[in-house]
Amino acid sequence: MFNIVQKIKSLKIYFYKEIKKNLSFILIVLFFSSLQYPTNYFTGKIVFKYQFEDAKGNDITDAMAKVIGKEQHYFINEKNYKAYDEKGNLLQLYNSDSNIYYQITKDKAVQKIDASIATSQIFTVKKLKIKETIAGYSCNAIEVTTDEATTTYFYAPSIKINADVYKKHNYGEWNKILKATNGSLPLKFSMINYKQGFITWTCTAVSIKKQKLTEEDFDIPSDL
Repeated sequence: MFNIVQKIKSLKIYFYKEIKKNLSFILIVLFFSSLQYPTNYFTGKIVFKYQFEDAKGNDITDAMAKVIGKEQHYFINEKNYKAYDEKGNLLQLYNSDSNIYYQITKDKAVQKIDASIATSQIFTVKKLKIKETIAGYSCNAIEVTTDEATTTYFYAPSIKINADVYKKHNYGEWNKILKATNGSLPLKFSMINYKQGFITWTCTAVSIKKQKLTEEDFDIPSDL
């Protein structure tokens, strides 16, 4: 009986040492893995389609398309983003290193905007209990109110970027929107714009493609 008790104690000590040794090894592996493989942030292309309605609910998409276009082809990597219309015209480009937002008109006039400047004095966020599936992704929703509009944003937690990179991007309240979504990119928004006569602008993702984008992909084109 004494020998059995001693053997049990010895086994307990052995297993304790083995678990402790293996646990230390696992923790070391996890630590170095986290250094080698950072959070899987989204880089790639999202295609959005527009729809517009006037205050009476009439579809005015065709009329607004002459001014804004029918689609937005949005590209984003770890530090920058840009967008084209459905005809391949560059509409906007942002560089996080300079914190400059470039707005391009149809006649290719370029306006450089300091993205540290906020565009609204009001910014309130309300979490909504509605969900929607957009381009195959389950999305949560928030409602944002600014000086000129009330907007419902739908976002998927799996389509996420590093919000810290954009923390100085006050223009359009982009940094605040990313903070409210915990870094998730909006895949749909529905905006009621008071300034434009209560026009409702709905922008919905119809295609999401992950792809590697380089820094050179976000250079200002030479023809601008």
